[in-house]
Amino acid sequence: MKNKSMESQMATKRNVSYWHVLKTLIKSEFKVFLNKAADVLIDTGLWILVSVFVSGYIITGHGMPANYLLIAISGLVASAGLMQAYSGIFNLVSDISGDRTISYSLTLPMPSWLVVLNMIVSLSLSAMFCSSIALPVALGLLAYRGELALVAPFKLLIAFVLGNIFWATFSIFMTSITDGPFQIRKVWMRIMFPMWFLGGYGFSWMALSKIAPTFAYFALANPFLYVFESIRCAMLGQEGYLPFWISSGLLFMFIVMFALISIRNLRRRLDFV
Repeated sequence: MKNKSMESQMATKRNVSYWHVLKTLIKSEFKVFLNKAADVLIDTGLWILVSVFVSGYIITGHGMPANYLLIAISGLVASAGLMQAYSGIFNLVSDISGDRTISYSLTLPMPSWLVVLNMIVSLSLSAMFCSSIALPVALGLLAYRGELALVAPFKLLIAFVLGNIFWATFSIFMTSITDGPFQIRKVWMRIMFPMWFLGGYGFSWMALSKIAPTFAYFALANPFLYVFESIRCAMLGQEGYLPFWISSGLLFMFIVMFALISIRNLRRRLDFV
């Protein structure tokens, strides 16, 4: 009994140590990100302002319904984290193919899957930072139009967190299957851009189903769709969108799936256990 008790205590201490190391790594990487936060703020802010101007004034001036701006701005809130997560692919692929500073993390006293979890959490936090720049703009526009009551705060928090964790997890997955920096352009042009643009950035699934019903059912296999649908449900109300809890549940499922595949792939690629 004593041996079992000692083993249990040692296991508990190891787990505490693992999480302490993980927390330290995440803090360290987020501090590095904050050093370039001003540039990220300018880049994201400029992208948002240009997009709002085009969507809210130029496109609607050509006959698009006035509420298209709400579709577009909610798409921006969902997409801002993706743009930051995509830049993480370049950084990680370049490191894996070059200096391999990631090797330091692999020498730390914690399981290899926690190294991948550190990548996901760190990238998620930077993605949330970018999304949080777009969110006040979207809420301000809703308030200006007198439609702020449509926002469901609890659902918005869930959609915001899950969406950015998904962007980070999917980006780590893409990192795990990208051979080198020279392949990153192909990753965006052939995989991520089509999934993003056809996944509901500028339209809802309900609208797509009325125009192209066959394609709409194929679109249900695109995980990006559930990021946009859940954000729009939370910001603009349930009517006209896929059920919020179904979108959120599927998003969580995709997060777990891509995280597990990423751990497997990176174990093979980096030769760690």
